[in-house]
Amino acid sequence: MAARGELEPPPFRMPFAPWSNYLTLAFLLMVVVLLGLAKDFAQRVSFYSIPVVLIGLFIGWRVVRKRTPEHEAELQVAAPHRDVSERR
Repeated sequence: MAARGELEPPPFRMPFAPWSNYLTLAFLLMVVVLLGLAKDFAQRVSFYSIPVVLIGLFIGWRVVRKRTPEHEAELQVAAPHRDVSERR
């Protein structure tokens, strides 16, 4: 939204973006792969519970997403559209 001029860009930029994002995703993927290869029972349970957690997150997102049109007007009032030519 900041790129479209709807919101003011944040004053802090993430260091090494977007490469730091890719490095973080690669690390998380490595953790998941190592959990799958582990011989310890607790780690295997953690690995096999990932789909359950993902399904729970998806269902929660669908429930919360249904509520967003109610609050869209409030968000418009709280963050009015700014003209791109209004730069500080």
